[in-house]
Amino acid sequence: MLRRWLVCLATSGFSVACADDPKTPAAGSVRRDASGYTGNSDPANTDDGGKADNDGGGAPSSDEDRRCVNVEPLSFENDDKDGRLYPYISAPDDFRVANVASSWDTNCDDPTIVIALSENNCRAQDDHKLEFRFNAADIIARRVTSGQNEVRPKETSKGIQVKYTRPSHLTPNGEWGTCHGTDLGEFNFRSGPGTNSLTLFEATFQLKLPACDDSGNPEQTLIGGFAHEIRRSLEDVCPGQ
Repeated sequence: MLRRWLVCLATSGFSVACADDPKTPAAGSVRRDASGYTGNSDPANTDDGGKADNDGGGAPSSDEDRRCVNVEPLSFENDDKDGRLYPYISAPDDFRVANVASSWDTNCDDPTIVIALSENNCRAQDDHKLEFRFNAADIIARRVTSGQNEVRPKETSKGIQVKYTRPSHLTPNGEWGTCHGTDLGEFNFRSGPGTNSLTLFEATFQLKLPACDDSGNPEQTLIGGFAHEIRRSLEDVCPGQ
């Protein structure tokens, strides 16, 4: 393996258990999960801290909804020997992704899968983050599907929405995303998307996002990819949908 993976199992709301060093598995048994990655399965390695906001406006995800994986930062596309894509960011060059996390925004009027890439390990809260929101209804209707998908502003499409946040110690800083604009880039799914449990979302993206605050910052270019498996299905979080 080119790198080690840690699966951080949720234990309470958005609390997660994970090793502080993303390169070193925590104590306990090590297994390969359904997406092919190695993770820690020690049930005693837990963190009972408070819940975090899923920033989706819906009900908080349950403890079974959230899944977090610590990764080594990469700035280039790289496949594991089993053909799976490692998360990477090649632009901007100061965004060093160290974890990938997923959850459901369980507002069942409009359920959404949230996948976020950020700089700190799973336990830490960091505001240098790239968040993708995939609308379940658009996935079911195949408006968001395998292969190439255009990313459009939220007033014309809610199928794939993006928010990129840079903290105050970076220049430039602020928030960028699919708040407005026209041609915002493309999202290419190798596998997925889907709303079933254990669906592997594996995709690359090339985005050019406008500022979504009053900063007047220039557009930000984001190029990268990830592979991440969602834990629960739409039926689990919104029965009857």
